[in-house]
Amino acid sequence: MIKTVAVLPIRLYQLLVSPFVPANTCKYHPSCSEYAVLAIKKHGVVKGVTLAGWILLTAAWVAILGLTGWCVARVLRADDERRRES
Repeated sequence: MIKTVAVLPIRLYQLLVSPFVPANTCKYHPSCSEYAVLAIKKHGVVKGVTLAGWILLTAAWVAILGLTGWCVARVLRADDERRRES
């Protein structure tokens, strides 16, 4: 129930705002919003929101600094490795 309530604003963003953003704006897969939904469903609200916030900050700095996606991929890879260890 709590996870569903936490995911609701993200789904509303995906339905109401995201369609009006120019195509190919996000170069990452999954997108930040989809990653947030997956993180909340898998890890719970507190950890999921924390992971999603980290991805949003990382992706924003990548865009601002004009870097490649290496640091976002590294964060996602580290999260995958932590999941395998637990």
